[in-house]
Amino acid sequence: MSLDEVRSLFSEAASLLSEGDLSEAEHRLEKALAGFSRLLPPTHEETLRAAYRLAAFFARANRVSDANDVLNWVSNNHLKKFGAHDVRTMKHYLRTVELLQSWSRDADAEVLIYRIIDALESPPTANHPVETPSADPRLPQASLGGSSDEQISALFLETEDARAIDAQLQIADLFFSKRSEGLEELLPRLITHCQRHPEKLAPQGIRAACNLARLKIDKKKSGEADALLDNARASLWKLLAEGPSPEALKACRSIAFLYLDNDQKSACYSTLEAAVATLSLRLNRSDKMHCSVVYEFILQVARRFQSLLAHEDATYWLQRLLGLTILTLGPEDPLTKKAERLLRGDDKSYPRDSVDEFMEAA
Repeated sequence: MSLDEVRSLFSEAASLLSEGDLSEAEHRLEKALAGFSRLLPPTHEETLRAAYRLAAFFARANRVSDANDVLNWVSNNHLKKFGAHDVRTMKHYLRTVELLQSWSRDADAEVLIYRIIDALESPPTANHPVETPSADPRLPQASLGGSSDEQISALFLETEDARAIDAQLQIADLFFSKRSEGLEELLPRLITHCQRHPEKLAPQGIRAACNLARLKIDKKKSGEADALLDNARASLWKLLAEGPSPEALKACRSIAFLYLDNDQKSACYSTLEAAVATLSLRLNRSDKMHCSVVYEFILQVARRFQSLLAHEDATYWLQRLLGLTILTLGPEDPLTKKAERLLRGDDKSYPRDSVDEFMEAA
């Protein structure tokens, strides 16, 4: 079976699900996952998409054990290839927690968080397995160890390893749903540590500052949040000066929209405008990779405003995109035409497929 045939199977499964043919949909999902895992690495994006879809199918059918088996298969593949401390493994664990929460398995999600922390506290070479918990209300709570704040305190160890700091911040993200008080004490410590090593940990310091600013905003401490975001933005400009890395652009969007959440719309706009101005300095047709980075940044900004139902703001950024493509590529370039279609589409929305099509062309 070819890769195209496997992709076709996966698409057919989605259609069958919408039509209510669950038996045939399950058969195609299983065949698609087997096909992807045979033709592609088991940690490849398409393999993962099929695995998560199959796990979700089992979850909706109350087949908890089958859903866990799929998620544990993905976990073991990541563990064997990348190890427990790798960011890609952490990304999978985060996705698993999100899935458990979306299936109303909050208790299992919480248990999984503690198991992840336990794995991260083990030596990197230990490759401690992290099994998806079975939905068992009789699970003894004592097995979770100390309080969440004690667990976080044990996790936040000073290191100059950027990937280890990334893993710590991933765990901080997991705890955000609980708004743990411990984070408000420990994130400043992590920020200070990252500031001591800006050449290695600047992105992690900015992310930690954003996490802390989010906590301050939720606690109505707007002045403290603004101060954190101002400092993070100062670090961001230094990071962007080194080049438009994906982590720097993501940090920029985080800072900008946290300003917006804190009722600082002008600061949100000035951050985004300054970033685009910096990125535009190097725009030229011959550097297609840089052009693609700038276009994607603007599209992500427009999409975020669209998700907030800020249609005028989304339209403004799509207009900025069109202006840049005309300037750098010319009015007749296919990408410019695509940008025009995005802007014309529907005054209040634009389909994700169109955005993905635009970026593939870029």
